[in-house]
Amino acid sequence: MKLKIIFLTGILIFFAGQLLSQQHTFTNVTNQMGISGQTGLGHSVGWCDIENDGDLDLAFSNQDGSGFWLYRNDGSTFTNINSSVNFQQAILPNHKASR
Repeated sequence: MKLKIIFLTGILIFFAGQLLSQQHTFTNVTNQMGISGQTGLGHSVGWCDIENDGDLDLAFSNQDGSGFWLYRNDGSTFTNINSSVNFQQAILPNHKASR
């Protein structure tokens, strides 16, 4: 039993080492996907299906409430739909005033 545990542990370490030794790269494709123009410190991201078409749409906001963006998933790109749904700047309560 002890030999079996040592053997399985060795296999696990070997495969973990193989996965960790591979070079991973990140490719920023936001502009190609139609997502651009955001500024500020990002805070929240949410995925939802606004139109019930089976595609997950994207919403995200800034930490200080200075921006909110809603993007419709068109299959291969995203379209900013803030203006078509009359979104304006997010209105957040002033938590500092109540302290």
